[in-house]
Amino acid sequence: MALAQSKLAVATAKPVLVAYGSTGPLVQDSPSLSPVWVDTHAKTFVVGFVWLYQDNTCRLYPGQQGISAIRAPLHGKVFFTQENLTNPPGSWCAGHTYLYWVARYTWTDADETTLEDPVTLQSTDVYQGYTSTDNYSFAAMFAHIVADPVAASGSNAQGTQQDVANSNLIDPPQGAARYTWTMTGGAGILAFSNGAPSMTTTTSTAPVVSLNGASDTINVSVTVSYPAGSNSLSYGPGKYTYLGSQILFGGNIVSSTDASSPPPTQDVVVGQDINMTTAPPPPGYTISSSTWTIGGTSNCTDGTCIGDYSPSKSGATVIPIDSGDLTDETALELYWVYPTTSKVPVTYKYCVNELPAPNNCSPTATAYFNVTGPTGGNMSFDPITSKFSIPSLTACSNPSMSAGPYLEFGNILAGSSCPGGISRAYAVGITFNSPTGYSNTAGGAFSITQLVNSDVVNGACCTTGAKLDFLSISLPANDTPGLYLPAAATLVTRNFTANTFLMWQSSTTNSIPVPLGYRTWNFYGSASCSAVCSVASSWTPKVLKLPDSNVFLTPSVQSLTPIQLENNVDVDGYPTW
Repeated sequence: MALAQSKLAVATAKPVLVAYGSTGPLVQDSPSLSPVWVDTHAKTFVVGFVWLYQDNTCRLYPGQQGISAIRAPLHGKVFFTQENLTNPPGSWCAGHTYLYWVARYTWTDADETTLEDPVTLQSTDVYQGYTSTDNYSFAAMFAHIVADPVAASGSNAQGTQQDVANSNLIDPPQGAARYTWTMTGGAGILAFSNGAPSMTTTTSTAPVVSLNGASDTINVSVTVSYPAGSNSLSYGPGKYTYLGSQILFGGNIVSSTDASSPPPTQDVVVGQDINMTTAPPPPGYTISSSTWTIGGTSNCTDGTCIGDYSPSKSGATVIPIDSGDLTDETALELYWVYPTTSKVPVTYKYCVNELPAPNNCSPTATAYFNVTGPTGGNMSFDPITSKFSIPSLTACSNPSMSAGPYLEFGNILAGSSCPGGISRAYAVGITFNSPTGYSNTAGGAFSITQLVNSDVVNGACCTTGAKLDFLSISLPANDTPGLYLPAAATLVTRNFTANTFLMWQSSTTNSIPVPLGYRTWNFYGSASCSAVCSVASSWTPKVLKLPDSNVFLTPSVQSLTPIQLENNVDVDGYPTW
């Protein structure tokens, strides 16, 4: 603060005005406006007035003194107080402390496009009928801190920081030599470009960096220093919110918002549960919208990945990824079904309600996934080449099956009518061999699931349509379909067709099976009775058609469009029922 003395005194008995100003010597009754830099937070000192005797005794003049605004502010508020101030060296009555009338100013207008507010103050002293007045005009200059977001410029020399904003002091005081910046909040998340919560600059700008991509809110203040011997002015705090965007997988941050510094690619396998979450916005902010993308613009509409597949005896359905999974969701769960030839980008971005556009949306976080899985192999089938048989099998309680003669696909001697109950056989009906030639199968297991395409029976019970035959059987495996021959029948035929799907499932947590291929196979046979039809030896089997031998898998088709396998439906290579 500087000091000036009035030119009004005309006699030693009259008072003299001593005035403190905030930016330099004051000129009373001047039409020019002295600039005083203010902000929206502090009650910034503008001027202090005191009336003294002009006789060099440094006594307070005894009149009734005061201060008022004769030209009121339009964009702020003036506060009048009394404060003890000490006159500086070289001023009138230097070293003496007086109770000054003080004017302070705070900018209150929400409109930040106006940067100047002219005000005129009047100091008065009334004593024994004599009134002394002095006017002081000033322009409140709106110095305020604004953080302007910047485009990502890549990691700096420390390898982890990314420029996200410039903290600017708008309309800074004239003649400033140094700016000392400080921030509160954002510990470990946001900092100045030196990686610290404080820094000094010679300009009115301080870069703000993100340390890890997370969201947070900071308050930035700055103290403006002038050349040696001058006072400092402080401004702020100015609030800045960084809408960080992060994708987490397995509890770890796997994304980056900086295209020039991509994150490490995540190695995953087909069928693995890819359950991604995101970091929340800063406290006090609510998400108005969010968007995910998978693989650029495809978003798995080509069947590369799906939302779920949970087969059970009651049914199995492929759940695709749809638009509802990709919009207004803070988490995304998916399963890749097929290996990829290159890394797949997954992105996430959100916007909030509390900030105006265009600064109300986060940067786009991108994670990359490399998807591997079994490729290059096959599975062979070994069907019996010449034989149906009619053994006498014992009853089964679950499922309920009668005891008696059965038409069996295979050379069967004895056993139970329960599924897998054959105890003696020269040859089973068909063997599904363990797959060979597949790469990238470590940490997983093969199985087969079989759907009945059609089972047409004449002369006995019962003709059936498409249904599940068995689910997730380990390999190698056998199948010997059998049909009960009732005592009342004399001629029974059976035409059986099935689709057998080879599946692979990784050992990762919550994984699902993925399809590798299928084979359609068929047999057709008959049995005729010559005597007592409740006795197996009274029946004679006949081969009408056997499955083709040396037939391998038809590879699974990557498509969410249902494919009809006669009466069965294949979706993205998966058996459905």
